[in-house]
Amino acid sequence: MLTLQKKYRAAIQHTVCPALSIIIPFKNEAPNLARMLTSLQAQTYTGACEVILVNDASDDAFETVLAPFMTSTTPPIRLLHAFAASQANLTSKQRALETGVRAAQYDWLVFTDADMLFEPAWLSSLTQGIPEGYDLIFGHTSIAGVLHGTVQKLQAYQLAFLFAVAYAFHRAHLPASCMGNNILIRKEAYVAVGGQPGLGYSIAEDFKLLEAFRQNGFVIGTPASFMPLAHTFPCLSLQSYYHQMLRWARGGLSRTSLLLPAGILFTIQNITLTCALFGIVPQYCAVHALINFLLTMFFITMAFKKTGTAEKAGKFPLYYCAIILETLVFAVSFIVTPSVVWKSRKL
Repeated sequence: MLTLQKKYRAAIQHTVCPALSIIIPFKNEAPNLARMLTSLQAQTYTGACEVILVNDASDDAFETVLAPFMTSTTPPIRLLHAFAASQANLTSKQRALETGVRAAQYDWLVFTDADMLFEPAWLSSLTQGIPEGYDLIFGHTSIAGVLHGTVQKLQAYQLAFLFAVAYAFHRAHLPASCMGNNILIRKEAYVAVGGQPGLGYSIAEDFKLLEAFRQNGFVIGTPASFMPLAHTFPCLSLQSYYHQMLRWARGGLSRTSLLLPAGILFTIQNITLTCALFGIVPQYCAVHALINFLLTMFFITMAFKKTGTAEKAGKFPLYYCAIILETLVFAVSFIVTPSVVWKSRKL
């Protein structure tokens, strides 16, 4: 397992300002591109950077939006086009990512999305782990903006919960999840695992990439300060949130993922506690389920403090009710929604 790591691992340069290639695939993101690029231009990072935008068959007015930015030198921006005809065994986003990687001129790759907003210290924070010898560094993403309605508030809490779990797994030396909109990757390691073609078709290419790095002995880490410095935006409708939930769950809970056993145990806890509330399980099972719930509450309280989220741990009982509902919806989804549609694409 470690052969691949030893063969391709280069000497780590003990600097937190290496040159970065920031790769951003996008499809019909005209409303978000200007805001995202403006936040990139405001970065305090002092190392060299390039931004590689990869158009994934957009049919909106993205060129008009990009025009004022294309002459930028801080950082310089390049626009590429990914075509669906090549590498048909990948999703269109994977093809776009691979197009960007092949054009990247620097040794460190940053993967992110167009529907993002970055704090000025984002890139500086991501690179903190480079002197530690990490090959993949994942940052903390949160939901931005003023949240309206239950669905958007639920998304914000759920994302904070997922990153709390991811951080806890990492601290236990069990890297299990990350988000593809906030990761820094050593290019040599990425090439060593075969890039997107090596991962194969996946609706959750970030999870697959993390698994490939873990299985091949590459070192995965987080910034020393795991604060939410990158922000995405909530789904605006219940339908889009539903499909996002399916994409995350079906993509992340693969047979080889460390999240699968955790998800199974958590589901059993949910079912047991629900049954206990209706008095249909033995008393000892009810007591055990209650203890597990209180331990989970304590874990969330501590993890939220460590990850710097603005969400309140005290809301967890309400979120827990939503988790139980989501578990039922997810089980039924295999019958009513066999295919996942995300951003007008069947995955």
